[in-house]
Amino acid sequence: MAHSAKLVLRKVYSSMEHLLKDCKADGASLAVFRPKKVLAFAAVRDTKEWDKDKVDAIENQTDLFGNAENPFKVVSKLPFKFKYRFADERGEHSEMVVLDWELGMLFWNTLKKHRGDEKAACDDVRKKYFDDFAGTKDLYFFLGTTQQFHSWATNPFVRGNPLPSLPQEMKESRQRLPGRRSCARRRREMHR
Repeated sequence: MAHSAKLVLRKVYSSMEHLLKDCKADGASLAVFRPKKVLAFAAVRDTKEWDKDKVDAIENQTDLFGNAENPFKVVSKLPFKFKYRFADERGEHSEMVVLDWELGMLFWNTLKKHRGDEKAACDDVRKKYFDDFAGTKDLYFFLGTTQQFHSWATNPFVRGNPLPSLPQEMKESRQRLPGRRSCARRRREMHR
């Protein structure tokens, strides 16, 4: 397992209160969170285009790698924000926007498969990220902050990536994780 993954996985949170307290105390900007129950997954309409001023600023960074030309291409913006709503071990509800490259590719590929039908593409994303990941896997979230919100926001964690299965090294040491419940038990709890 990569060194950064070992650092992040050494402490897994199951309480948003504890996560936010530790974030403020030690300035951590990455964390792993394990929800007690995933309540919902939603696709919320968003703008279809990137902010032009921001794109221009990025494209004008020609000396980023010492090149006269910027080697990066701007990717198409997802027309939706995908969000999880979940409860922690104390029953507190939170929302998290999913910023995951694989989710974006799933949306674009299923949009093409469904010949531009956005509802059908969003349904396919929901099937994978809610029905499959949240319904059948021992789901964790990788959470991250941005410098812009880190020091003053009540909850500075503005991005999350679902981790539907743990790396093998983590599976072998799961008994050390606080609040460990079997995947089958978590599924039963989700459907109560």
